Amino acid sequence: DGSYYLSGKRLDKSGKENGFIIIIPSDLPNEKVFLNPDEEYNLEWSFILGSNNKKDGINATAVLSDSVFVAGYVENSKGVIDRYLGKLNIFNGELIWEIILPSENKKLESAFEINFDY
Repeated sequence: DGSYYLSGKRLDKSGKENGFIIIIPSDLPNEKVFLNPDEEYNLEWSFILGSNNKKDGINATAVLSDSVFVAGYVENSKGVIDRYLGKLNIFNGELIWEIILPSENKKLESAFEINFDY
């Protein structure tokens, strides 16, 4: 419908990263770029990944049918960065499911890799 998604990272109160996704509606006024919460137009929904004092983030999003898939990372209780996958409802941003894939080595960074055969 012309809406678009913005995802990324922001700092929480402790100075560590949290991930976020917001959906920006298609019916924003053409002459405005930034909006205050009390203005007529606003975000349709948002999703925050993370907790204070932990390094968490969202690296990518993909829209498929009635879902938004998110890929990112979360810091576990031992300070290791684990991989994160989640599925959100496209209409309200509610979390449908999530999975955290543990990393074996604290010194290595976790990532999702996709190989394409052409």
